Amino acid sequence: MYAISFDLVVSETQQAHPKGVSQAYQDIGTTLSQYGFQRVQGSLYINNDEDMANLLTAI
Repeated sequence: MYAISFDLVVSETQQAHPKGVSQAYQDIGTTLSQYGFQRVQGSLYINNDEDMANLLTAI
């Protein structure tokens, strides 16, 4: 099992992402789900796959 946890700096994300902070978190979640990660809580995602190449590709 692998986990990815992250947090965004709100002020920087507001300036950098064209649709705002909420959409930035959604975009990251969508990308991680393409690699089999599932949201557990907040910005914590897990994947039961033991493939390290998949983990590294996701990040």
